[in-house]
Amino acid sequence: MSSMGSTWRIVCLCMAIGWCAVFVSADGSDGSLRWFNGGGGGNSEGPAGDSHAPKAESGGSDHGSPGDASGGVPGPQEGKSEPSAWRIGRATYYGDEPWAWSIHEGSCGYGDIWEDEPLGWDVAALPDVHYEFAGSCGKCYEVACNPMGFNDNYGNHLDRNNVCQDSSKSVVVKITDTCPCNYATNSYSNKRWCCGDMDHFDLSIWAFEKLAEKKWGVIGLKYRPVPCDYEPSNPAPKPQHPHHGPPPPEPRPWWLPKKQNDQVHPTPSSPRISPHPKEPRSLFHGGIQNGWFTKQWNAKKVPGWTGPSGGDAFCAQVYPHGAIGLESNGGDFWGRVSMELWFRTDDGVPDVKLQLAGYKECGMLELKDLQPTGDKVNGFSRYMVYLGLFDFGAHIKRVVAFASEFHGCGGNDAGSVKNLYIRNNAEKEQFICVDKVTLI
Repeated sequence: MSSMGSTWRIVCLCMAIGWCAVFVSADGSDGSLRWFNGGGGGNSEGPAGDSHAPKAESGGSDHGSPGDASGGVPGPQEGKSEPSAWRIGRATYYGDEPWAWSIHEGSCGYGDIWEDEPLGWDVAALPDVHYEFAGSCGKCYEVACNPMGFNDNYGNHLDRNNVCQDSSKSVVVKITDTCPCNYATNSYSNKRWCCGDMDHFDLSIWAFEKLAEKKWGVIGLKYRPVPCDYEPSNPAPKPQHPHHGPPPPEPRPWWLPKKQNDQVHPTPSSPRISPHPKEPRSLFHGGIQNGWFTKQWNAKKVPGWTGPSGGDAFCAQVYPHGAIGLESNGGDFWGRVSMELWFRTDDGVPDVKLQLAGYKECGMLELKDLQPTGDKVNGFSRYMVYLGLFDFGAHIKRVVAFASEFHGCGGNDAGSVKNLYIRNNAEKEQFICVDKVTLI
């Protein structure tokens, strides 16, 4: 799922006689998209469109539980600061196309990448709706296979509990490309993975095969940002029989230096990347944000709970058929794709339904049907909700991704959607606490 621009190279061959010959060439983009080969078509057992894909076997070489930091996933190095907490996501792969090595055509403009450069071909593409997308070119992440089940953006469930080569081993990847949510040439696959329903990485085939066999197409992932020179304590080795693909580029000319880890490029920019003119819009972050206000009925506010923002969370004792909510005058949902919310889950996931509304009510989603991403902070779990889900309500498997951004729901256009309600779905009172509500 690559978007790429023209890369200009200027090569100076300085001769001993004191003159320099300058050659200028342009590598044009053919506009091709790297195709996802995995996890497609609703087949929860194998890659996209392959009805003969091998089924999962239970003999995976997993060591430890990825659900907690003690499950064998590598820890900090001696003498170095501890990396940030692991986050939960999923990963597909690219770079095995028969017509080109798309890792050399990434939207960050790095051009040809040689295997002997720092991190070599262990590169990745980040969705342009990811909350860390801005300025992501050149950033690095440690990734490890995470045995788990998860959904794609169309609601199809995929079981990847027994596919990891070794969940205790990890690899560091550098961001060199974009996985655009809006890409008409390959709309189905891009909507399936890159529109923010869950944290997602598109790994190069060389990085992916260090974590799992190519046949699985998509896997559960644990990831965290790290310095690009970070060395995992338990690095994932090259597979015994790696994907060969087309011949690699010619050996690097003697006059062309290796790219270094400190060569960071600007934020990717391409007509194939979804247009997101707005920065993330915070609705509640340790307190209600400008233009929004809180509301509750059949509920009593409970102050004094610190949320992941470090400020006060919006907490209440909510009685049956009651709700808490955030309301505004509208307009903030234009150009958005997903919403981030943090719920207090120390005492279990609350039995609540999420609902958007404008002049009309949209469909409702049950929180228990969504999967949290990342580790808990102050007892709160992070959820990413694809806004297209609200147009279909509880029938998540019927979701059809929108073309480029949220179009509205329940008969409201995006500009008319102005309220978020969190409804008690139980027949008893519940303590409900939410913080860091953000439109992305």
